[in-house]
Amino acid sequence: MVKIVMAAVAYDRSIDERFGDVVEVAVAGDSSRATELMAVLGKYSGKKLKGKDIQLTNVSVADIGTAKLDIVFFADSLGADAGTVAALCQQNQITAISADEDGVASGLALGVELTSDGKPKLLINLDAAKSAGANFSAQILKLARLVDGK
Repeated sequence: MVKIVMAAVAYDRSIDERFGDVVEVAVAGDSSRATELMAVLGKYSGKKLKGKDIQLTNVSVADIGTAKLDIVFFADSLGADAGTVAALCQQNQITAISADEDGVASGLALGVELTSDGKPKLLINLDAAKSAGANFSAQILKLARLVDGK
């Protein structure tokens, strides 16, 4: 999931305008899945995203509205809170990545699903991505499945 999403984010033409010199990437949650995501994303620490250093942190879902973040991975389903959290991410121009398709449909910008043959497929809620300030190139949009919001 992480590899496909980080590759997709690199196709966001607005990175230079939206992100500072350091791309602040966070994992939201404290579950075992959040710990796993932190470990996988740890491999990106010290690397660059379109020439910008990547800094990794862990945040609680409750801190999304106040933390200075550029990209946030939600480790777990947000359930009934997905719409509220999605609105906060859009308002703060955070590229939000969902753990499930419901999160993408609720207004988070990106997610990944496994197809019937077990391959990952990128999901993009184009309206949510645009509301957060993202501007994905046509190249990545062709590869993704676009998800309409609720």
